[in-house]
Amino acid sequence: MKRAATLAAILLLTASAPAGATLPPEMRVDVRGTAGEPLLVRMKFFPASDADASPATFRVVVRTGGRVVWDKTKTPNKHRAARFQRDLPAGTYRLVARFVPNPGSPTPLHKQVRLVTVE
Repeated sequence: MKRAATLAAILLLTASAPAGATLPPEMRVDVRGTAGEPLLVRMKFFPASDADASPATFRVVVRTGGRVVWDKTKTPNKHRAARFQRDLPAGTYRLVARFVPNPGSPTPLHKQVRLVTVE
């Protein structure tokens, strides 16, 4: 009985979503950094559709104490991802990751801000 109820619930949940529903565009940022190792920033963009997959650039800006410590721009690879790596001394940094589409593109700008502590 439990198995039938679970199966019915799963079927109802999957049937309630429209077939043509698309997820909004999204950018994921993964940051890792420890003392003695370089700060590693991985960025990936997930467009809502192939039409939104226009040419663009990834940009990383790292600041501490109000001054820019590191500013780097890269074009995404064929998987719409980029990887940044930099040695930074111990401290707390403000990292701003941006996905910047080319002018005239329908894709909006995506931005994430993180506080990163390198110990």
